[in-house]
Amino acid sequence: NPAGARTGDESAVMATADLLKALEAGTRGMTVLGEGKLAESPGSQFIARYEYSGKAYRKWAVVVPRPEGTIAHIWSFTAPEGSFDSFRPVAESMLRSWTLTLWPRARPCCAGTWTRSPST
Repeated sequence: NPAGARTGDESAVMATADLLKALEAGTRGMTVLGEGKLAESPGSQFIARYEYSGKAYRKWAVVVPRPEGTIAHIWSFTAPEGSFDSFRPVAESMLRSWTLTLWPRARPCCAGTWTRSPST
């Protein structure tokens, strides 16, 4: 949980910013290709492109706040840029199976809408 967060929503915003800052600091040419809200639960997602050790990668990250407290959960899928689209259906299936159980009943976490569509 990020220091200074007072709510789960603040934790999610801060965790997303920290993740993007770490990507930018540890890679070359990091660009956010798409970002958006989640349809089925609170939270957000982004897809970024960057270079690491001379290879291009794409990362899809989903950040979901816990409804109580100051914890945010992060799920991510990273692949070499040339393989990202072919492995994305598997990652989507894994994400849909992710269940956070603090809600009144367990439910799938994450399907979403993009406020800025990811470039492919």
